[in-house]
Formats: sequence, C-alpha cells, structure tokens
Amino acid sequence: MSQAYTKNQVIQLCRNLLAMEEEYNRQVQNMGSLNADVLPYIQRLGSWGLLYARPFGELYDRILGLTEIQPEEAFGEFEDLKERAYGQEKFRAYCEKFDCDDNYFDWFLLMLLTCKGHVLAKDMYNQTMDELLVEAAKGNDESLFKAILVDPAVLAALVVQTRIAQAVLMGDEIFFQSLAKALTQKKPRRPAKKYDPIRHLIGCLDALHVLDGLTQDDLCDIIINHLDLYPHESDDPYSGLKKLIKGIREPSRK
Repeated sequence: MSQAYTKNQVIQLCRNLLAMEEEYNRQVQNMGSLNADVLPYIQRLGSWGLLYARPFGELYDRILGLTEIQPEEAFGEFEDLKERAYGQEKFRAYCEKFDCDDNYFDWFLLMLLTCKGHVLAKDMYNQTMDELLVEAAKGNDESLFKAILVDPAVLAALVVQTRIAQAVLMGDEIFFQSLAKALTQKKPRRPAKKYDPIRHLIGCLDALHVLDGLTQDDLCDIIINHLDLYPHESDDPYSGLKKLIKGIREPSRK
C-alpha cells in the first residue's frame, strides 16, 4: 500500500482494522486454551521468533494473501471481507479448533503469534519487533533486550543469534548478565490501556503508508469524530490527540 487514499477510504480501513483486531483477540484467547494443540505445529515448523525480522506491514500483507484478500480490498466492508475469508476452506479450518495440518496452517499460526508480539512491542516501547531488531543489528543491545522482554521467542531471530555468538567468542560476561536479566525480569508498566486501539491503528496505518495524502487534522478528525476513540470533553481535543500520536511514533526510552 503506497498510493494516496481518500479520507473516507482510510476511515473504512480503520474500522476494518479495529474489527480485525477484535476478531484476532478472540482467536488468541481460544489459542491460549489450546497450547497443547499448538505445540505440534511449533515442533514441526520452529519458532515464530524467526518471523520477527519481517516488517509488520509485510506480515499484514502476507496474512491478507493467505485469505486471498488483496491489500486494496481491505478498504471494503469488514463483514464482506470476513465472509470471503471464512469462505476459504483452509482459513475456515483454522477457525475450527486447529484441525488443519497442512503447511498453510503452520505458517498462518506462526504469523498470528508474531502479530501478537508486534502489538505488544508497540504497547510497551512504541516500536514493532522488527524495528527493535533493526536497531539491534546496528549494535544497540538495549533494543535487543527490549525485544527479548516483549517475547523471548525472538531469540530465534538471526540478529539475536549472531549477537549471542559474538558474545560467546568475545567472552562478554556483561552481555550475558544483561541477557539473563532480560529473560527473567518483569515487563515494564505499559501505557494506558484505553489508548490501545489508537496505538494499534497508528502503527498499522504508518506501516501500510496510507496516510500520505492526509493532514494531522484529518487524522484527528477520523479518530475523534468518526471512530470515537479519543474523548471530546476538552476544549482542544485535537492538541491532546496530536501529542499522544507524537508519543506513539517516538521510540520509548523505557
């Protein structure tokens, strides 16, 4: 998604993204009660941590591809998209308690788990997992430890494996002490949960590059007046929302 889109198209996309997130959360809750059933897929294909190096937008496009929905079609009505996706035999099998054992389902499951990690990283650090790994690849160990705090499965990523191998060769005990801390310490306090939908939308819209033709005021109007995700009570809600969006887009230093 690289072309400019109209305000109405972006509004519809936002509604679809929110509906998809609600649907996804229902599936994740179901997944959490079926961990034993998930294990065979992980054992067969490996850790979803391998996928964290892929940009979130690319992962999103790939999931759409597996449901045979083209990126530009994401601007249609969600119920129509949902009906189309659920009409796919393999996708429907995914929704029916993990009874599909082909390669399609294996990868689809890993991608869903990866999406979960990206969303959590955005909540904790205002960066997706792939963004943290890009910084880690440049030598920023703090970003690497942040990624591990979000999801230890990221240890399977090549960037993390390379850094660990380097530390082994150099006898870097300080690195391993920090690594152990990242694996065992409690996660930092997350931002206000009530703004999760806004963080999710900004992360997705920025990753999909669909805001190029819109102003900051257009974006505020969408979030405040069309999606009702930010309170109207203050004298200048646009200023408050712009400050929030700026904070979402700036990497957290926690």
